[in-house]
Amino acid sequence: MRLSSKAKPGPAVLRRAVARNAKRLWLGTVLAGIYQISAAVVPILIGVIIDRAVETGRVIALVTWIAALVLLFVVQAVSYRFSARNLQRPSPRRATACGSRSPRRSCTRGSPGSTGRPATCSPCPAPTPTTRRTFWTTSPG
Repeated sequence: MRLSSKAKPGPAVLRRAVARNAKRLWLGTVLAGIYQISAAVVPILIGVIIDRAVETGRVIALVTWIAALVLLFVVQAVSYRFSARNLQRPSPRRATACGSRSPRRSCTRGSPGSTGRPATCSPCPAPTPTTRRTFWTTSPG
């Protein structure tokens, strides 16, 4: 795909990144939805436990409903963990993809007065501490 000089490359880069990681993004989004639904069901299940088990005084019913609550918490924890993994997995791969797909290199020549030092070229500039800090504070988990 060739971009004209007036077109902005940002949307094209975003489209390629989403297309390249569509499976993981969809799976992570579905798992995040399961997490949200299970979090909303917790207070409802607690109300059911009180109505069905505590008021009747049956120990077997109480143990059964508590087991159901534990199972709901397990589903919630697992869905959160795997949604975070799937949604964050494309980020470390960005560096590899950047090196293989970036047509230009970022080059520097060292200090202004030096003449014998070769240029240092990197296919992708290293992220700054601010970028790393922003990434880790906005990621789930």
